[in-house]
Amino acid sequence: MTQDRGRSTRLAADRRGPLDNAMVAFALVCEEGAGVVVPAGAVVGLADRPLRPDELRDVLLDPRTSNLVRDAAWAFLVTRARGAGGDWVIAAVGVAMPALGAVAARLCRSFAADPSDIHAEVLRGFLEALAGVDLGAPAIVLRLRWAAYRAGLAAVRQAVDAPAPLSGDSFESSQPALPWGHPDLVLADAVAEGAVTAWEVRLIGQTRLDDVPLALAAAQRDMTYWALARRRLRAEQRLIAYIRDRIADAPAGGAPPCPVLGGPTAVTPATRRPGRAAGRARPRDTRPPTRPGRGVHFAEDRMSKRRPGDGVGGCEEPTRRATRRPQQ
Repeated sequence: MTQDRGRSTRLAADRRGPLDNAMVAFALVCEEGAGVVVPAGAVVGLADRPLRPDELRDVLLDPRTSNLVRDAAWAFLVTRARGAGGDWVIAAVGVAMPALGAVAARLCRSFAADPSDIHAEVLRGFLEALAGVDLGAPAIVLRLRWAAYRAGLAAVRQAVDAPAPLSGDSFESSQPALPWGHPDLVLADAVAEGAVTAWEVRLIGQTRLDDVPLALAAAQRDMTYWALARRRLRAEQRLIAYIRDRIADAPAGGAPPCPVLGGPTAVTPATRRPGRAAGRARPRDTRPPTRPGRGVHFAEDRMSKRRPGDGVGGCEEPTRRATRRPQQ
């Protein structure tokens, strides 16, 4: 009877993914007497009593907890994980699991194959960053999350680029595996085409797709809020124009929907327009703007991530719109 119970437990564990198994280990670490406890007073700003890792996770998820306390708590966790290893590494993974789970869910949203490999890469990226993340810089958990995301995205790209297996004895071509229109792949292609820079793509992905406040992103880059907002706005205008060009150049029929604009797009790095080299920046319009009073003026609109339909996700028209003045 005991052997049957052990066999069923192993079979259940085999059906779980890497992140599920990490959560099972985290639950064991959080049990009474496990010895993994944040001592009272170890982190300034936390409750003056010992905290189990799951209690620490709940405190860090509380929106009332300041970023200074979060960074101090994560500095403590990372230091203990590096020094003691073992259960403290599991504790760090469990405390970060809300972020890791969100990253894995986003990467696998349009991924039709087994997501276990993607989850494993997300976990691997987090653990590698845990060993080398700079504890003196702010937003420790955010940088750990981005490291996990980049590792998972690399696994997605590798799976997408791999040749699709043939079914039976047929040698007919088959459709590319999803996610061939994933937003992150579209952004990566935009960088390869020279429409935007890698710095701008990181900014757009962080503030538009991951809902990081622009004020926090500006503080991390040592820039003012409005300076960074203008940089993002100009990059988004070029990105929208690039995506519209992709849709216009796509062959009719059989193309997947564009995840950003909603229209069909099938342009991949292998089917770029001839004559445009990869990495070459698109030429800018050097014509001087028409002066007000000579028939055309520009109406300024604002773009806010808090309004539905704004930004890259809503694909609004560029903020500088030419409008015709009535003839006097």
